[in-house]
Amino acid sequence: MTTEPTNDKPQCEEAVIQKIRQRRDAGRRKYGVSMERTDLSRLDWLNHAQQEGMDFVIYLEKLIQQEQSSVCEWTENESHGYWEGSCGLAWELTTGTPETNGVWCCPRCGRRVTTNAQSETPANDDIEIGISTTGRMVVRMTGTPEIRLDRDWAERLHARIGEVLRQMPTDQAQART
Repeated sequence: MTTEPTNDKPQCEEAVIQKIRQRRDAGRRKYGVSMERTDLSRLDWLNHAQQEGMDFVIYLEKLIQQEQSSVCEWTENESHGYWEGSCGLAWELTTGTPETNGVWCCPRCGRRVTTNAQSETPANDDIEIGISTTGRMVVRMTGTPEIRLDRDWAERLHARIGEVLRQMPTDQAQART
């Protein structure tokens, strides 16, 4: 069980109280009346509240759209051997690009990572599949981190590969096995 401190109000509550007071004072200056006014009906108050609520939803939508469209652009600093994010992050990768290392989200700012690096698709001979000493399927592909699959996922992958091979024309399937 947690208890709140008894000596002072938390800073965040004080900040909210201060903002409410500032908003009250600004409203009195702008409209010349307080919330104690009696010239509005209940319906008028509801309409005002609805309008404020709609404004709030518009503000939220604007922020959501900004978040969805915002990216952190990473560029390679070849002279120093690391990648720099537009947010100021410096990140060292031992091989490959952020994409080939599975870096999709910037660890500093949380935005989606984009680069101007050319994406390389490895040739079929750049992929190695094996079984680890613990019985897990291990998939290695040039320029990417190693993937270890437990038995359930390995069986699913094996079944899916079989489905794809069965759908191929016979001459292509034999060439790929």
